[in-house]
Amino acid sequence: MAMIPGTRNSVASLFDITEHKKAQEAVRHSEERFKDMARLLPETVFETDMNGRITFVNELSFTRFGFTQADLEKGLYIQDVLAPQEHEHLQTVIQNVVRGERLALREYLARKKNGTTFPALVRSTGIFKDGEPVGIRGFLIDVSEKKALEDQLLRAQKLMGILGNLSIMLMHMDATHPFYDRLKIMEDYVHRGSNLTRQLLGFARGGKYEVRSTDLGKFVLRSAEMFGRTKKEISIQHKIGSSLWHVDVDRGQMDQVLLNLFVNAWQAMPDGGNLRISVENVELNKKDMAAFGATQKRFVKLTVSDTGIGMDENTKSRIFEPFFSTKERGRNTGMGLASVYGIIKNHGGYVNVE
Repeated sequence: MAMIPGTRNSVASLFDITEHKKAQEAVRHSEERFKDMARLLPETVFETDMNGRITFVNELSFTRFGFTQADLEKGLYIQDVLAPQEHEHLQTVIQNVVRGERLALREYLARKKNGTTFPALVRSTGIFKDGEPVGIRGFLIDVSEKKALEDQLLRAQKLMGILGNLSIMLMHMDATHPFYDRLKIMEDYVHRGSNLTRQLLGFARGGKYEVRSTDLGKFVLRSAEMFGRTKKEISIQHKIGSSLWHVDVDRGQMDQVLLNLFVNAWQAMPDGGNLRISVENVELNKKDMAAFGATQKRFVKLTVSDTGIGMDENTKSRIFEPFFSTKERGRNTGMGLASVYGIIKNHGGYVNVE
């Protein structure tokens, strides 16, 4: 508004800023969506300015790295979460961002507040404002478990290669050959080592890797029938409930669970006996939910029982310990029931022994 010179009149100008307000609101909603998505993601999401100071990070990252919101507000830099040997490359990354280059997925050695390190995959891109770089935005994935599993699988593959070569040699060697017994013993030891590695993998895995919706009743029946063909000295009886709820499981891991349970029952019946298997829907009451620490009521219950020699209370209290076994040394790795417990827990289930 302005006065007209020499008069008492004034002139006012009005501007419609509706579109401007809409644009501002759209930007605000976009930022809120980004932050909400970042909070939901199971990996680290971050933003920095051009000096490397972290300006945003999702909540999960505080737990992963051991830093706090106070640390962030005080001044936390990307160099603080990377091992010292990565700092030189970080300068190259910042230079590439300034040039507008898109940064490829790369492995780094990340560092926690307490100084421990872990391998991580990082993908990042530049943040631009009015055509000028103002920071970096990206995500970081902890791949330490993946690396450990890769190493264990590589060892298992080497063992299987050795086992294959030994088996081929034995196939073409007469039992009277002076080296036959030695090679047979070597084959047995390598086979045990390979089996132990497989058991350790099942026990150590923190998650389900190939989850599929599964009718546990049909799945258990198939596994029991296959096992029964090799163990004629025991009788297998099964009771499968109707209209079973489907469960989300890694079928390879569940095959291992069933085999370990069946073998354990068979070993408890050296003179033969009955192996009983049942699968049914159950809804836990409040008391059972509290006892198991369960957060939901509906489960599919698998029961495996046998008519074997049983166990005392001391054995019962230790059967899920890794490497614990009641078998004579050399006959069992002691990982069977430990891997059962680990896999079932990782599937959100519970194990009870009577």
